Amino acid sequence: MKGAVDDTQDQLQGDQELNNEEKHILEQKCIQHLKY
Repeated sequence: MKGAVDDTQDQLQGDQELNNEEKHILEQKCIQHLKY
């Protein structure tokens, strides 16, 4: 059971990192739109 829990936590962390990257990309796009 403990191994399964560790896998789940790793997956959640990976998802969070992906979300942060997506947010950063979206922010960059928004900033570009504001400039023009």
